[in-house]
Amino acid sequence: MTNLQFSPKRVNPFSDVLVGTSATWTEQCNMPVVAQFGMKDLEIAARLGLIDLSWRLRTGCKGPGSASWLEAAGIPVPAQPNTFIQTQEGAVILRLGRNEFLIEDVADGLLSRQLNETPVPAGAYPVLRQDAELMLVGSQMNELLLQTCSFDFAGIDDAASPALMTTMVGVGITAIQVPAPRKLEGHALRIWFDSSYADYMWSTLCEIAGELGGGPVGIAVLN
Repeated sequence: MTNLQFSPKRVNPFSDVLVGTSATWTEQCNMPVVAQFGMKDLEIAARLGLIDLSWRLRTGCKGPGSASWLEAAGIPVPAQPNTFIQTQEGAVILRLGRNEFLIEDVADGLLSRQLNETPVPAGAYPVLRQDAELMLVGSQMNELLLQTCSFDFAGIDDAASPALMTTMVGVGITAIQVPAPRKLEGHALRIWFDSSYADYMWSTLCEIAGELGGGPVGIAVLN
């Protein structure tokens, strides 16, 4: 008798607000996600695009033994609190404060598996991460941030690779600045926040982006 293993479908935190749109959907890591909103996605993204990255696999850990756990699992550890590392493959490891970590994988989920397969040391415990995530891109990105955020992202020192915890339209976010996808220029901002605010964040940011000539775009612009 063959043992079959099924991965449960993951719910996109933005699905409610996107119901009824004419977007073209695809699936990434067992989660439905918009591939394309329209033929002008790339043009919109060049000005100001909002991209849903909630489908990416992520995990976390916390406690004084958490850095040792990552090291034992072969996962690079940011040396300083409130900084991040981006691997050559595209995974990111954020050190939030001194003893908390957010690990976001590439599609194969390798780092998550490595951590899950490594014994948990004393003083560490796993943290379930079910964040909503958006990437902001485009020439008008800083204008949107000036209108919505309590932090001036224009002054970020990229060499320091800061992982920032601030608020956006009244919602707590964790944010990092990374190079924009290869089809675009400049920087991109990746933000994580509690998925219970997904509808509010999406609606509010899309409204402001629309006033700046931007809007939501699908993940096809990343390729």
